Amino acid sequence: ADTRPLLPMMFESVDDGRGPLFNEHQYDYVDLIEGFLGAAFSDTLWLSNTEEPLLFFLALNKIWPSIHPIPDEQRWYSVYKGGLWLDKFIKPEKGYPKLGMLNRWPNGEVHVGLGWPSAMGKMVTAATADTSPEAMAMFTATIEPLLADIRKKTGINIKFMPLAHPQEVTSNFARIRIVPVTTTGFHNKYKSYIADTSHMRHRPLEPLGLLLGGVEFTPFTRAQVDGFFLPESDNSIGFAACRIGSRLSGDMVTALVTECILRALGLPSLVPPPSRTPFIPTRPPPSPTFLGNWNDAEDGVSKVLFFDGEPALDVMLNPARLEWGSEKVPTFLQSFVKNREITDYDAALLSMLYCDALKPGMDKNAVAVSLFGHKDCWKSKAVELNKK
Repeated sequence: ADTRPLLPMMFESVDDGRGPLFNEHQYDYVDLIEGFLGAAFSDTLWLSNTEEPLLFFLALNKIWPSIHPIPDEQRWYSVYKGGLWLDKFIKPEKGYPKLGMLNRWPNGEVHVGLGWPSAMGKMVTAATADTSPEAMAMFTATIEPLLADIRKKTGINIKFMPLAHPQEVTSNFARIRIVPVTTTGFHNKYKSYIADTSHMRHRPLEPLGLLLGGVEFTPFTRAQVDGFFLPESDNSIGFAACRIGSRLSGDMVTALVTECILRALGLPSLVPPPSRTPFIPTRPPPSPTFLGNWNDAEDGVSKVLFFDGEPALDVMLNPARLEWGSEKVPTFLQSFVKNREITDYDAALLSMLYCDALKPGMDKNAVAVSLFGHKDCWKSKAVELNKK
């Protein structure tokens, strides 16, 4: 449900609506909540940018497994005492998560790893995955300082787990995976697309069509990070992954890794531009954020013929527009990319997501009400300690 008409009325009952100072502009608390609600919720069906978005409904009605049994070759990674690390998401025992609800990781440590999970110590990857030492070193150099900045600014206990870590070949492997890839296909440098999930039986390393409870990251943009997370039945996140081109420019890789981690923690959608209403006619300009449509300059060269039709023809006819390595990060994010930091605005949204007042599975209206009753959720304990 759209909470925007509700927000100004709720705002009037708040004693002090002053929020944080971002980008030299004072934000009202309503602005912050509006941005958070836009980023934290997704009503989009799994693989809606394919020919078969109704698969989600078939799964919910328990029709899908009976008409399309899962062939053995689609069990892409067999690990851990004969079990499958994606089995519980392909065929969840307690049912699928609720669509359009708040998702976040359960309390405790969250780990980020590189590549797909290992299989009994042997690395098994999709055909386009880049496991070269150069790619691993470049991504590691970005991830480690970035996670340190997130811990410092939000207090979220998130850490990097290198491939050689002994836990990587146990059931305690890193649940957020950043997968370097050499190509994405479909004349797009940012996202991989699956044209028809009915062909999954011929692509055993890409059974994404079977993960029907998944939440995609900004599925209708063409130049944002390519990723998704898989919630458990209670809407706590159990697994997340992003695929990022290793041939992109170093700055673009850093920007996409940053966006990936923010979204993998539970913020899958675009932050909307601040709304204007008769109650609050003016809004501050958008703060720098990796959660908005920050890479829109690349949209024009990232159209996909299968989905976008004629606007993609120029890309098809002019391959030079898809040369790898020349991508530039917009000016307003360059300092954050250089220092491998998240923005203050992004830190505030993460702090709100992991505020004790919120729980996985809450709907949008319940979250809005809770946040207006807990006006300090955007201030993490780590941020307050750093001010002392």
